[in-house]
Amino acid sequence: MSDQNPEAWTHFWRQGHITTFATSFSNNYDGTLGNFWQNYFTNLATHSRILDIACGNGAIAALAAQVSMSQTKEFHICASDLAQIQPPANLERALLDTIDFYPETPAQQQPFPSQSFDAIVSNFGFEYSETPATLKEIKRLLVSQGSFVALCHHTESTLIQQAESDAAIYQAALDTHQLFSTLKTVLRGRASGSTAQNKPSAAFNKKMNAFIGAHGKQPSAKEIIQSISHLARSAAGNPLEVQLANVDDAEKEFTFASRRLQHMQKAALSDAAISQLTTNATELGFAIQVQRPLISTAGQTIAWVWHLTAH
Repeated sequence: MSDQNPEAWTHFWRQGHITTFATSFSNNYDGTLGNFWQNYFTNLATHSRILDIACGNGAIAALAAQVSMSQTKEFHICASDLAQIQPPANLERALLDTIDFYPETPAQQQPFPSQSFDAIVSNFGFEYSETPATLKEIKRLLVSQGSFVALCHHTESTLIQQAESDAAIYQAALDTHQLFSTLKTVLRGRASGSTAQNKPSAAFNKKMNAFIGAHGKQPSAKEIIQSISHLARSAAGNPLEVQLANVDDAEKEFTFASRRLQHMQKAALSDAAISQLTTNATELGFAIQVQRPLISTAGQTIAWVWHLTAH
């Protein structure tokens, strides 16, 4: 799911996350999302050839492999992503060994012959790509009556609403209040032993208090506050270059997180975008089987379901 800013996503996947929601799922998607994909793969024919595009670290491909093994379906599974993906060690080796991964592969430029797949899937990935070109590529890759199923971010989903909130908080910490750069100024002052160090410390405290006052109750803000507090406490006893490097690393983490959230918002499909994609798909020779919101057990929209069949 990484066709925009692959650097930010490469950084994310190389930390070993299995889903795009980091710690929200311990091993792989479960609940509404996991059940959706398990039901879909269960209904595929034995020996189906499956491609997961914009696959990230292979969460959906792994669910397909799990169904294949548990139900003796003997799927042939491929998974591609633009980022330099790195499937995590906590995925079962037996599952990973049944998946052929293709990193640094744009969704719209797949390295497979025409009519190579019976099913192509995407979970929060297709919408990040150049969608008209990707649709055309999917049509090329599918056999007649093959299916393309995608769960896409929708502009009205709870996930996008949360992304907007979190992105604003990261932006406030990084740019508006400049918490990390101000902390580095404080650390340099402490290291110099200058009597003037109180001034940057006072400025830092003022910015922190303003940030806490505006955002402190939000989980993403608490994460930033805890990170900065830890950096400030652990600085003592370390050389200045180590202190600054630690702050730089933390700032980089939140900067990349902010970029990923912004990409999520940009990629999310509006009703108008869905209508245009539906027109594009029909013109390419797809039949629209399903297009509807995916509703969680709490009654919230979490994705848009798109199910197409190639003629």
